[in-house]
Amino acid sequence: KIIPIVNNVPILDTVPLNKTFSMYMPTSDIYQRDLQSRPIKSMIYLTSQEVEITWQEVDNHTLMYSELKYMDTSDPDNPVERTVRIENSETVTVGQGLRIGTPFYVRSNFKPDGVEGVYIDSNFKEYDPETLDYPRTEWKVIYTPIAPATDGKNSLPAGERGELQNAHIDDIYSTFLSLAKPGKNVNGSNNSSSIPMCFIIDLQMDLYIDHFRIRHRPDGDGLKVWGASIFGANEYLGPVNKFTNPTSTPDVDNTNWDPIRENITIPKTADAPIISLPRRYYRYIKVVYTDWDRTNNSACQIAEFYLGISRNPI
Repeated sequence: KIIPIVNNVPILDTVPLNKTFSMYMPTSDIYQRDLQSRPIKSMIYLTSQEVEITWQEVDNHTLMYSELKYMDTSDPDNPVERTVRIENSETVTVGQGLRIGTPFYVRSNFKPDGVEGVYIDSNFKEYDPETLDYPRTEWKVIYTPIAPATDGKNSLPAGERGELQNAHIDDIYSTFLSLAKPGKNVNGSNNSSSIPMCFIIDLQMDLYIDHFRIRHRPDGDGLKVWGASIFGANEYLGPVNKFTNPTSTPDVDNTNWDPIRENITIPKTADAPIISLPRRYYRYIKVVYTDWDRTNNSACQIAEFYLGISRNPI
């Protein structure tokens, strides 16, 4: 078949139909840089001293699997390099022997559309977190001196609201621990006796901690906690599972609370910045509010409260 030429340029869409073509699929660094490894949704530090990774769900049909590479330092004298394959159906991975302070690497394998037998790895992406939060699924708030306000879980259906005192450790940003400010009475939280606002958490085991974070409600500053003091103990001798408004008889707490850090200024930003603490080892944590808006709003509300550990002691 004759290929017509116009202005010395062949008209290529008239090439013979029996011609065999092969698609060029670049495998160079340039192409690899366009491939993104499967992203990490969150990381926490388990009580086993290992890092738990939660992955973003896979939404790319060309992604085949991912790999996690790191040094297992559970035996510091004999570190072992590990490469773990992560299937697309896997959403949570615990790095066996992966400790905080040890960098790790993630890459993903892709099969480009329209090409048989070609599989390409993304470049490794390095992660080296300085700080990690602890998981909170087992934590329980065991005491508040006044009843939490009932609006703390109004964002949930009535049958799912559960324990108001745990609304700030439930991973639901739209729920919050709401405590009436001194001299205020709001939504079932009565602080007319001007009781200090605080809460006590049982971590269920002794943990090293050296930072905390507070995620505020996204509303105005009048609902936020502006300052707090943090205390710790390994033996708790106060009221347990008590979340009612105060009576004329004050609650007795014979716990010997150690001051970890007092009168801390808490940023009012919404991104829950890390606030450092001297490293301590406790099971029970007491958070006492020390500063808030004394003009606007009737309650202080915390959406989420976190504790964690960092690479280096503070």
